[in-house]
Amino acid sequence: MKNYGEVLLALWVVSIWSLPVAAESALEYAEGRIKISGRFRAAYNYQFNFADDEDHKENRFYIHQARLRFGGQLYEVFEYDVHLEFRSHDEAMEAKDIRVIYKPVSAFAVTVGQFKVPYSRQRVMSTTKLQFQTRPNVTDPFVPGRDIGLMIGLALPETRSKFYCGMFTGNGINVSRDDSEGKPLVTARIEFQPLGALAKNEGDIERTAEPRFLIGGNLAYSEDADSASSNPQYLRTLPGIKRLYGADATLKYRGFFCTAEIHRAAFNLKAGGSFEAGGYVVQAGYYIPFLRLEPCLRYDEFDPSDLIPSNTEKTVTYGLNFLPHGHNMKLMLNYYQRLKMRSTDSRGWKEDDIQLLWQVLF
Repeated sequence: MKNYGEVLLALWVVSIWSLPVAAESALEYAEGRIKISGRFRAAYNYQFNFADDEDHKENRFYIHQARLRFGGQLYEVFEYDVHLEFRSHDEAMEAKDIRVIYKPVSAFAVTVGQFKVPYSRQRVMSTTKLQFQTRPNVTDPFVPGRDIGLMIGLALPETRSKFYCGMFTGNGINVSRDDSEGKPLVTARIEFQPLGALAKNEGDIERTAEPRFLIGGNLAYSEDADSASSNPQYLRTLPGIKRLYGADATLKYRGFFCTAEIHRAAFNLKAGGSFEAGGYVVQAGYYIPFLRLEPCLRYDEFDPSDLIPSNTEKTVTYGLNFLPHGHNMKLMLNYYQRLKMRSTDSRGWKEDDIQLLWQVLF
């Protein structure tokens, strides 16, 4: 059965090679419009394993993402977005974004529902627009992802800046355990783009004629009464007070792209004691238009607790992207070199792996 799956995936890749760029399907009606779009990301993972590893990952083909999206406009001042993911491992469908946006003027918007918390440019950006297949370690353990809440967005054209603030449950996305005794997650983000607006993607396949620069900052605060996850490494909802702060900067110019983010978190646990976590990521790439290739490089560090010495995770990721139709259709090859995972690892590189991913947006 496994061989059949590999053959079918290979045939599918060949069959879509010549497809045109993605185009959204839209339906116009008197009160507004509705558009339908989606994504499909299939991948192969090769894990470097030792013969005595009992918990190694299998080398395999898998569906990285399969999503369908419905969105549109209603009565000129309302926008809506329903983002669904089809998960193959348990044959279930998961809601990602379910939100309504009230936008009476272009510079002001109020968003309610489940969506990405306004914190960290790289975390808010769609995975389909990233230079690498996955986000770095530092952005997942404690940086907020999707949540249920309310957000206010304000754009200030005179200063070329944007401001976002929001209040959320703090439980995360589709969490069955309800931290009803805790206090909401409150966040704020500000962006400044002094040389003009940046496209909402990583890399510079547009080959921006003039330099574009963005600098951003984030703050967040929450008090959780319970943990929404049994995983001790999952630091988003530990019982106690959590303070987050971070900053990022991005530059694009003539095919060159570089970005950096730093994140810190301070925890005061309900059971007593406190600790800090955090890390940073830097990455860069260059788009070669006549080859439609984009080599890129990323380095990130993540320290889950300052109380445990020699516990910083360090990873170098090498990437090469082939973009025959931009982000709408691309082939991504990543090699993850784990310089150091945990203090208990006697052979750090055993966690290295190679991932090949094919992406199609429609």
